[in-house]
Amino acid sequence: MKSLRNAKAPAPSIFVPWEPYKAAPGPDHCDTRSPPPISNRKLIPYRSLPVSKPDSDKTIQHSESRNGNIEIESKKTSSGIVNRKLSGISCDDSEKCVQSEIEKLKDELQVEREVSAELKRLLVASMGDDVVCHLQSLSEDKVRLAHTLESFGAQLTSDRNRADDLQITSDMWKCKFLAMSIRADEILTQKAQLLSHLRNMQTTLGDIVAEVSSGSYSVLSSELRERAMALINMDLSELCGRTPCDEKFHKPDPLTANITVSCCRNCSGNEIKLI
Repeated sequence: MKSLRNAKAPAPSIFVPWEPYKAAPGPDHCDTRSPPPISNRKLIPYRSLPVSKPDSDKTIQHSESRNGNIEIESKKTSSGIVNRKLSGISCDDSEKCVQSEIEKLKDELQVEREVSAELKRLLVASMGDDVVCHLQSLSEDKVRLAHTLESFGAQLTSDRNRADDLQITSDMWKCKFLAMSIRADEILTQKAQLLSHLRNMQTTLGDIVAEVSSGSYSVLSSELRERAMALINMDLSELCGRTPCDEKFHKPDPLTANITVSCCRNCSGNEIKLI
């Protein structure tokens, strides 16, 4: 007992009030800005020692409280070990489940990647075939169009040459028509002149026949004589002459022995040998 009395007494424990949550302003006041209280928190009971008792009682109570605390701590440690074991088992199971799910997801992702790669390859192959067919059809259309353009170009050239020939022919026939119209006008004029001269000759011959039938044909009147002399002296070749339009140029015969060059009408027929 003396040793217990002489032993140093422990310091009195400090009273800690109960808090519904950490840093609470009051036991019955809840602050919305602070985090919510932690539920199911196990509180450790604190035992305060009375001051009025003697030292022996203090030491006994202190030893009892110490023993109680040790028992509570031993219970807590045992329960913590059990909880840790259970939590370790549950964590291992959850890790295994998560790992299996991850493996399944990896397998599904790999399958989806393979499927997408195969689809991409098929799409690229189909698009490549379509592009090749399209290019082939375009090249065939290009060749066909080139042949069509060549045929149309040749036809256009022939049509243009034919149009030029027809234009030349039309100009030639136009000139011929104008020349024939001029010639027809000249022939009509010559016909009128010949008709008038024939009428004059007819009247003159009628007068001569009348005088002869009357018996006085030995001496003709001066007027009748002048008319007869005018008709006799008249040149009828002028009435039937050709116009300049009807003039025909005589083409020289081609020379096959030597090659000649004629620059004008004066030198036509003269042989100029080309060395």
